[in-house]
Order: sequence, then structure tokens, then C-alpha cells
Amino acid sequence: MKEMAKSNQKSMRFIIQHSQTNLSKEAQALLPSYDALRLRIYNSKENPYAHLPKPTSLGDICIPEEFQYTCKNELTHFTTLELMTQNEL
Repeated sequence: MKEMAKSNQKSMRFIIQHSQTNLSKEAQALLPSYDALRLRIYNSKENPYAHLPKPTSLGDICIPEEFQYTCKNELTHFTTLELMTQNEL
């Protein structure tokens, strides 16, 4: 189950159901609760944002380029403010 959670982006419900399909009723009865399994899967998934730096102060905040545009390919409000501030300096 953990390997499946790490290797793909399927939902937790799908991963739990898929891993239980080949188990006998006796084995299914011995499994932890749904919430415990869900938490275990959540903790084993890799964080896609782990590579981003963690700011320690307000001045350290830097919005990566992948988050600077909206779905309509417009600059976000925060990026526009940041550009205005840089131009004033």
C-alpha cells in the first residue's frame, strides 16, 4: 500500500480499496480502521513541495515561478505587488 501511495497520484480511497480486493474476509477483518489506513497512506506520500525553501522571515519569502500565474495565465496579485516594490527601489 505504501509503495502504491509513493508511486502514483491515486486517491487514498482507491489505494485502500485496491489493496483490499485480493484479501480474504479474515485478513480484511484484521486490518486497521479506514482512518488509520488513510493516515498511513497520507504520511507515506511524497511532498511535491519539499524542494522549495522554507522562509525564516518575511523578507525571505520568494514565490516560485510556477505559482506566479493564475489559471488564466495572469500574474498573481502578490507577484504584481512584488514587481511594483522592486521597481520603486
